[in-house]
Order: sequence, then structure tokens, then C-alpha cells
Amino acid sequence: MNLTYLFFQRINLFSIWFLVTFGILVNISASSVQGLNQFNDNFYFIKRHMAGVLIGVLIFNIGKKINFYSYSRLINFSIVFVTSALFFVLTYGIVRGGSRRWVDLGAINFQPSELAKPIIILWVAYQLTNMDTKFNNFFYLRRAMFLPVICCFFIYLQPDYGTTITIFGILLSQIVFSKIDFKYPVGILSLSIIPLYFLAISGSYRFNRITTWLDRDCDLGIDLLGSCFQLNQSRIAISSGGMFGLGPGTSRARWGMLPNSHTDFIASI
Repeated sequence: MNLTYLFFQRINLFSIWFLVTFGILVNISASSVQGLNQFNDNFYFIKRHMAGVLIGVLIFNIGKKINFYSYSRLINFSIVFVTSALFFVLTYGIVRGGSRRWVDLGAINFQPSELAKPIIILWVAYQLTNMDTKFNNFFYLRRAMFLPVICCFFIYLQPDYGTTITIFGILLSQIVFSKIDFKYPVGILSLSIIPLYFLAISGSYRFNRITTWLDRDCDLGIDLLGSCFQLNQSRIAISSGGMFGLGPGTSRARWGMLPNSHTDFIASI
């Protein structure tokens, strides 16, 4: 085996296990108080996190043993499965925080949109690397994009706008770096500007986020108990720790001052 390949493979594996381990430790620190307050269990969120990690490790090891070329035989089934799962979520999924994104599997909640990301990447890559001169670029582009666009539409209806835009951006990047004529991704991006604009202003909370950022309300100390509350509390959490923090498990903000501190604002803790 090529030594360079083996070296980078080891680096890659070490990076994965380091990030997983670090994530577990940070999650314990950030979520224990909220778990105690909401569920009378310090380790409620970390148990769910660990269940997801164990499932991820299982899938990772199964995936390692599958021959690379076998993925081409599995990808058709996988894209149909994930499209069906996303439709299932819209009809039978559980609602949390105003969004229907999860399927209740008992011990854990399954979020099909997270599975959709790697499946869509593999599907589009498979379609765009199997092009020949029989058909024009538009034929292969249409074949590669049809089901992923349906998936994005289902995710948009949940609603999960962040994931929708993320997947759309990945799709566009794959097209740019494929053999497809460059005019197609440019055309897609140009046609997307108007829908993205209406998407941004269609929800009041999204529009408020944009205007708050553009007007620099949080920097000016405006509406600190309203739209700027979460951001302001995260800044206080960071500043109270200084350059190197207060140490593991000693953040003051995790005691209820920073809502949902174990989610997107976990870096503040």
C-alpha cells in the first residue's frame, strides 16, 4: 500500500476520533445543567449524543468494509430511500421548535435530512462521472438533479431552510467541478437569486436576523432582550472566560443564562 496514502488515512482517522471525543466532552459541559432542569437528568442530552455516536461508529465500520465499487449498486436504492424518508417525515414526523424534521425511533430521533447530505453527494457524483457523448450536458444534469431537487423541496417544507441552502450549495459546487458546461451552474445560480431573496424575506424571524445583522443592532446595544438576546449572551459567555476560558465545566453561562447552550452556541461555553 502507498505509504503516503496510509499516512493521510491515519491522519484522517485520528482527526475523526479526536473531534468525536472532544465533542462528547464539550457536550457534557454544555448540556448537563439544561438536562437537569428539563428532564431531571444531568446526562440526558449526552446519552442521546452517545447513542448517535455509537450508531455512527457502526455505520462507519460497515461502510469501510464495503467495496468502493459496490456503492454504485447501492446508490440508486439509497437516493430513493432518502427521498421516501423525507416525504414520510412531512406526514408522520414529530414536530419540535415549529419544524417537522424527525422520526421517533424510541431511544433516538432520526433526522433524514442529515442522511440526505452524503447520499445526495454520492448520487450526484455517480451521475456526473458516468457521462458519455451519447447525450448532451443538459440530459445528465437533469438526471443528476431531479431527485436531489425533490429532496431539497421536502426539506424546505419541514421547514429547514439552512439545510436546504447547504445541500443546494453542495450540488452547485459539484456541478461546477464536473464535466458539465460551465454555463449551466452559472445559469442555475442566476435563476436562484430571486427565489433566495423571497425565501429570506418570507419568514419574519429570518428577515429580522438579516436586518439585525445589516443594521448592527447587536453591536450598538439595541434590543438586547429581544432579537439580540442569544448573541449578546454568547458574547458575555466568551468574554467572561477570557483568552483561555474558565476551564472544563466551569462556564457561568451554562447555568441558564445562554438558552440551548448545547446547540449552535456551544462554542461560547
